[in-house]
Order: sequence, then C-alpha cells, then structure tokens
Amino acid sequence: AVADRLSRIERPLARLGPMLVAMPFASLFWMAVTPDLTRPDARPHGSAAACFSPAGLAGLAQLPPGRVLSSIDAGSYILARTPHRVLAGAYHRNVAGNRTALAAFAAAPGEARDIVARAGVDIVAICPDLVDLSIYAESSPTGLAARLLARDIPEWLTPLPANGPLRLYRVRG
Repeated sequence: AVADRLSRIERPLARLGPMLVAMPFASLFWMAVTPDLTRPDARPHGSAAACFSPAGLAGLAQLPPGRVLSSIDAGSYILARTPHRVLAGAYHRNVAGNRTALAAFAAAPGEARDIVARAGVDIVAICPDLVDLSIYAESSPTGLAARLLARDIPEWLTPLPANGPLRLYRVRG
C-alpha cells in the first residue's frame, strides 16, 4: 500500500524531471534574445526602451519618494528602479490602480486633476514614445494624455527638469 502511494507521487514528479532540467536554460535563452536595456546604445524601440532604463529613470529616481501616475507599461520599471510608488502597473492584482490611471489619462484636465488628487498622486511621468500612452491619447483626444503629449500642460502640473526621454510633472497641491 505504501509502495502504491509512493508510485502515485513519483510518476508526476518523473514527468516534471525534464522540465526541471531545462528550466535554468530557459532564462539563458531569454537573456540571449532580449536586448540589454541597461546599455546606453540599447534602443530597440526608440526612446520607449530608454524610458525604462536606469539612465532614463535617473531624474525620477532623484526626486523625493511619492506616488507616480504613469502609463501602465512604465509602472513596474518605476517600482524597480526608483523609490516611488506607482498608481498603475502591468500586474494582475492592480485593477483599481490601473482603472484610475486610465481614467485620469482619458479625462479632461479639470476632471483628471480631481482623479489625481483623490489617488494621492505627487508626480506625473510620461514617456512620449510608449505605445500605451498613444492609445490613451487617440481614444480621448481632449484627455490628459493627449494634452501632455502635445505639451499643453494643465495649470495644476509643474514641469520638472529631466535628463532623458521622460517628461516629469509635479502635481500642485
């Protein structure tokens, strides 16, 4: 009876064996085919990739910690490479934050200001070459994303100096 129970456990584990052997090599494969975004010359998608690099995020990283409104694609990079919190990010358990960010970028500037204030956002960070930011602007031509891409800055945002492709804005209190 014990041997039968052990064989029921061992059979599935035996099937996992080849996968467990191959797993370390899978990361080597992806490292070989994925560009190293930390290299200054790594620009596979124009400045969009540069926005995610440590150098591209350096200006944001130097600001005092706060909550950042950015496009969903930029969120995890901001979390990993700066001391800031983000409103939105490409991870499945952040539905409320993602919806709030989308609402802010789609809203007219006056309404966006209210959304940003309720969410406790301190900084707005955009990378003009990100596809998702363009989608926000196309879907709402009078919204905050479209205005920021056109460099039409609402009065409640103060432009901050940034060395690199990111455009940074402090939310006025």
